[in-house]
Amino acid sequence: MIELAVIGAGPAGLAVGVAARQEGIGCVLFEKGSIVRTIAGYPTYMTFFSTAEKLELGGIPFVVVGDKPTRREALKYYVRVADHFQLDIHQYEEVVEVVRQDSGFRLRTRRHTGEEREQQARRVVVATGYFDTPNLLGVPGEDLPKVTH
Repeated sequence: MIELAVIGAGPAGLAVGVAARQEGIGCVLFEKGSIVRTIAGYPTYMTFFSTAEKLELGGIPFVVVGDKPTRREALKYYVRVADHFQLDIHQYEEVVEVVRQDSGFRLRTRRHTGEEREQQARRVVVATGYFDTPNLLGVPGEDLPKVTH
């Protein structure tokens, strides 16, 4: 059984994976595309509004040439972070269903080949980013003011 399943391997999902690794928690990230795929879709020469320091994860320095990081620098940086922490990332494996069970959660995933698999996880974090349409789970608390989708 997976201790912690993270849906999404963008910066937020990677941050959860890094924190889990630092705490010794077994963690698997599921990403329906490639790692930080949203950033890969940004314009080639795009520059972030945030400084590199605000985008850093896990204490790994984000060194950039200019004042603010570019798309290319961000892609290289986040892949380097994932490699450094040896994150277990299942790229091109979409989570299509999450079902609450007594022992945690059952996840149904679909690989890019069409193969479907079932995974068991004690805990789940949904970190799908702001470009995806949220699939509300119908669980208590998802409509609270402090919860965003």
